[in-house]
Amino acid sequence: MTGFCRRFSTLPALLALACFSLALAGCSGDDGSQGPAGPAGPPGADGPGGPEGPPGPPAAGDIDIFLGDGSLVTPAQVEAAGRIVAEITAATMASPPVIEFTLKTAGGGVVRQADAGVMSFTLNKLVPAANGQPAQWVSYINRIQQGSAGPQVLPQALQATTESGADGTLEELGDGRYRYTYATDPAAVTSPVAVSYEPQLTHRVGFEMRMSGLGSELFPDNPVYDFVPATGEAVPLARVVAANENCNSCHERLELHGGPRVTVEYCVTCHNPGSIDPDSGDSVDMAYMAHSIHAGSNRAIPYVIYGFRGSEHDYSEVTYPQSVLFCENCHMESDASPAGDNWLSTASAATCGGCHVEGLLSGDPDPVTGQAIYAYQHDFGSPIQDGTCVNCHAEGGVAGSNAENHLAGAKLAAKVAREQFEYELIEVTDFLPGETPVITFAVNNPADGTRYDINADPEFTTGGASLTIDIAWPTTDYSNEGSGSATVDSGAPAQPLGLGLDYLQANAVQNEDGSYTVTASMAVPAFVEGSIGVALEGHPIGDFDGDGVFGDRVPVKGATLFPGTPRRTIAVIDSCNDCHEQLAFHGANRTDNVQLCATCHNPDATDVRRREGAGFDWANPSPLDGKGEEAIDFRFMVHGIHAAQYAAYGFGNQPHDYSEVTYPQPLANCNACHEPGTFYGSPSTARSVTINTGVDRSDWRDDVAITPTAAACWSCHRSAPEASANLARVHMQQNGGYIPDETDATITKEMLETTSSSAYIETCAVCHGEGKIADVGEVHGL
Repeated sequence: MTGFCRRFSTLPALLALACFSLALAGCSGDDGSQGPAGPAGPPGADGPGGPEGPPGPPAAGDIDIFLGDGSLVTPAQVEAAGRIVAEITAATMASPPVIEFTLKTAGGGVVRQADAGVMSFTLNKLVPAANGQPAQWVSYINRIQQGSAGPQVLPQALQATTESGADGTLEELGDGRYRYTYATDPAAVTSPVAVSYEPQLTHRVGFEMRMSGLGSELFPDNPVYDFVPATGEAVPLARVVAANENCNSCHERLELHGGPRVTVEYCVTCHNPGSIDPDSGDSVDMAYMAHSIHAGSNRAIPYVIYGFRGSEHDYSEVTYPQSVLFCENCHMESDASPAGDNWLSTASAATCGGCHVEGLLSGDPDPVTGQAIYAYQHDFGSPIQDGTCVNCHAEGGVAGSNAENHLAGAKLAAKVAREQFEYELIEVTDFLPGETPVITFAVNNPADGTRYDINADPEFTTGGASLTIDIAWPTTDYSNEGSGSATVDSGAPAQPLGLGLDYLQANAVQNEDGSYTVTASMAVPAFVEGSIGVALEGHPIGDFDGDGVFGDRVPVKGATLFPGTPRRTIAVIDSCNDCHEQLAFHGANRTDNVQLCATCHNPDATDVRRREGAGFDWANPSPLDGKGEEAIDFRFMVHGIHAAQYAAYGFGNQPHDYSEVTYPQPLANCNACHEPGTFYGSPSTARSVTINTGVDRSDWRDDVAITPTAAACWSCHRSAPEASANLARVHMQQNGGYIPDETDATITKEMLETTSSSAYIETCAVCHGEGKIADVGEVHGL
């Protein structure tokens, strides 16, 4: 029958089938065996089309929205539209200026009926570099700001500003296109100060959108448009010295002044050398201000300015997460910042004085504008007048180039380490439980392709040099049980087996290719269930700062190798170094390798030995945090540090108080550190996190511990206001998490690990798992 259905699909087919049926009914006798199927006939004609179905939901961003002032936009529209995309498409300076721009949703939908009152527009000219000063933006739109708060150093000062879209004329042209005619005529600016119109110079127009209600979630990146009025020629990105992506590698998304000012090229239209804060008397020029802010707690003179409504902004507590010498992490030539390398060839008292403020001198401020002439006092000679800095600070100059002068300290150490040293783990054999690992390793010199001789080269034979192979187990979640790192009441718990430089020099056999092979000092304990991880760490010694002393520690990136099942990857060093540039800890021994860090910073490890060395225990807790020890588990520690909720004792029994850390973006942005999808709670193999090592430091079974997912989440969520933090803690414990007081030994780690009590089996993934009702990614806004 199937053959008939394929071949005959219309009314004639039905008639033929009926006749065939009658013929069969009139026959008698044996039907005989069924013959083979005939060949398929040609397909029939298409039948008539069915009725049109209902329209499906619009794709994200495809919908058109009626914006107004943003107050009437609904949550569904916000979710569907996404952030507005604004683009200035044309500009003319026909007294007054006229610009055309488009407003679209993220998916290309049209933004209609935008209210002029939600927009503010800037208008600037670019004064070229001259007389030793870098090029600078000068605003045609300014105001006189009265001193109103703080020390009120000046009675008033000039500040660049914007004009409201309600002051000009906004026309809607259809399809998301708009035309705006400025109220400001650059050819006739006399108030509050005169600004000459120079149509032959590059000019910049730009705008922001500051909306009400839910519309405040839609504001776009600030569009700008550079052009020469005299010719009408567009000049794309005439002067951008720092790309937004560089800022946002640390900040995720800079949203300032209540939100809608987010791009560097827009910020500089107000934050230019002519803008002064009267309350502090200090400049808010972008270069000076950004340098001052990032110098933070290391700045010789605190940078404090006063913003809207006299609000104080004290940047002396900023903890910049890398050396300020890495200028290129903000300033680098690229398509997004074509002038990014300008720092290599320019210098001015104010620009450099943001960091080097100790020598910055300011002349008498103008009584109207508050502007002053700067000079710089070095620790020798007379003050140097601004505009002459490049006479000395230039390539071949007496003071050397900016690149040379900033290649020092941590930056120079990192350069030498990356260019001249590479740790390599080549092979690990005999690594199963009960076997004694045999490791082949090398220390390479990428600069010339050779390998270092750890028994002969001064980089490893000079006093203070370090090189260690760490062997940790199991990779499901390190505990290093049986490594011998701790005894009942002394030592550091849960540390890996370490083969130090002395051991390697005495026992490693050099191979013909310059590599080494060494046998570990003990076997992997037979009771270990799982695989091992091997790491190579340490710091050679050199004289890279050229002072004639061979004693500089070189922070070489650690190496790791998993001969069996690897440890899970949760974060990679590139994510860390988006903010830190180079992570070098413990005397430059452990550098730029997250998996290396995890061998020691594991769920069974605490800082008990270091606190003990500093004179503290549970009977006499540290005044830093009221504790006798603290977990150094990686998830617990890293979340706690970034939430400014962590203190621990390290090498030399020195305290490290991270309560003053200023994290530069929302804590909820898990993607800043985590690899995709690795923030959904701990796997079933994860261990609970020790917070008190108990009576027997060498035995994890009597420890007080936090269940693994609760440890990760609580270490961050405890930074919330007390009422919210308490609710979070209760919620975690109601769903199988266990967060005890540090000295409460009612429930031991052994009980948690063997799940002997069903009350402490975490069920977080039921609601917070991927795609669930309270997906971690969703509730964190990812």
